[in-house]
Amino acid sequence: RVEQALSSYKQACEDASGRVTCVLQNLSDSLSAGGHLPTIVQAYHLNLVLCTVVDHASRANSSGWGLARMLSSARSPPILDGSNNTGDKEGNTSVSRFEGLWPYWMDKTEAVTNTFELDKLFLLTAPNMSGKSTLMRSTAAVALLSNVGLCSPISSSSSASPGIAGSTTQTYTQIPHYDTIFVRAASADIPSENKSAFGAEMTDIASLFRSCTKRSLVFVDELGRGTSPKQGTALASSIFEDMAKRGMKGMFATHLHGILGFKDHYFHEDAKANICTKRMGMMDVDVVEDNVINHGNKSVDDCQDVDGARHCWDESGKEQIENTSLKY
Repeated sequence: RVEQALSSYKQACEDASGRVTCVLQNLSDSLSAGGHLPTIVQAYHLNLVLCTVVDHASRANSSGWGLARMLSSARSPPILDGSNNTGDKEGNTSVSRFEGLWPYWMDKTEAVTNTFELDKLFLLTAPNMSGKSTLMRSTAAVALLSNVGLCSPISSSSSASPGIAGSTTQTYTQIPHYDTIFVRAASADIPSENKSAFGAEMTDIASLFRSCTKRSLVFVDELGRGTSPKQGTALASSIFEDMAKRGMKGMFATHLHGILGFKDHYFHEDAKANICTKRMGMMDVDVVEDNVINHGNKSVDDCQDVDGARHCWDESGKEQIENTSLKY
């Protein structure tokens, strides 16, 4: 009886499968003949986009991400509404301002936020493991997400800051529309393409100059590693000067401090006008109480230097002693 029941069950499954296949084939032929397939594909894509937006909004809300203010054009008249001009004194709205930025792969409570204006080409220097690449990747991610209208890891709300004669101004993240966001990280050799590390670097730089303009946001990390320090410094200096002369904005991170000497003595004045030298600040937040190390954000207003140590107070008024966390 058991074998007979199993045999009948298998036969019923095969019959059901055949009938379902026949129905689906007829339905497919009907949809195709009626011209409904494009509508179905569009509906599927729309559903995918909506699901992605919902997931993004959910993550942004849970992570405290904010929405940047987008600047509509490279140049427009200044806005004189008493709040905060969206550009410089000449109405140049290509100036980016990042308010409370932190790495997108970290929780906000575990990172030290950064606020800065990216109105020129930064020459970024700092020791190893100081966060240069972290800052560049975080900035590029915020610019990309903002340019497509999505939330990003920046301060989620505006804050009031003192202005002239006791007035207040609103601070927020503002980002223009870039025609290109170019990120060139440190590279190695590519044997499959018969390229050395130096060849890979030059290929990336050639692509940068082909595709980037003064309305581009560029990030170049550790250029010149594929050759000797002396040759790398000369080559990186020449490339950096050309990028600055073309009006590109972004960050150029390097350990080759000889570039600073080239900039001061040999760079063209047009290039110097578009260069800003920056270095990473160090804030080692090591809370020694109860042998627990905490890494978090501390407001400068809530800290005092006492006997060479950094004393901070949390929201409950409890004192925490810190040395000076890495400001990513």
